[in-house]
Amino acid sequence: MLLLRPLVLALAVAITATTSQGAVLINEIDYDQPGTDTAEWVELYNPDTVAMPLTGLELIMVNGNGCVDYASYDLDAITIPPGGYVVVGNHPCADPSVTFPASNAIQNGAPDGLKIRDRFSGAVLDAVEYESPSGPVCLSPATPVGDPSSEPTFSIQLCPSTGWVSGVASPCAANVECPVVGVDPSSWGMIKSQF
Repeated sequence: MLLLRPLVLALAVAITATTSQGAVLINEIDYDQPGTDTAEWVELYNPDTVAMPLTGLELIMVNGNGCVDYASYDLDAITIPPGGYVVVGNHPCADPSVTFPASNAIQNGAPDGLKIRDRFSGAVLDAVEYESPSGPVCLSPATPVGDPSSEPTFSIQLCPSTGWVSGVASPCAANVECPVVGVDPSSWGMIKSQF
């Protein structure tokens, strides 16, 4: 039994080292639809040139009223291809390994947010707080942008040149509402840190 403890510890350290190296980004969120919210999803983006396994990572929903984590989803079974996108949640193109409840999975108050956390180290790798006009309450970066419930096909999207915008959703693909200004998507992590 004592021989297994070092092996388990070494395995946990190896997994943490692999997952915390990546720069997985929260790229697009659809959290509000007309009526009951039944088609909520989150898109993640891999800006790297190699595939990114999400072993050891979790997507966490944060209630801006008190900064309380209210739901988490393990991303262990997902690998994002180089320069690729993956959607988790309630959408036809979503990865089937992560499912949200049938309705009201993502809170849409002002402000609420999401974060990607390494389960082993506790490090937050990416986060966004939405509908936050006066700056961050719980998470940084914060954006005043929201997902209008009157627009069933809208989402909020991260754009490398402008930050977060609201517009026509583009799950499992590049964001359609981003202005093209010659910015290489692989630099999104650096650009995002400015917002």
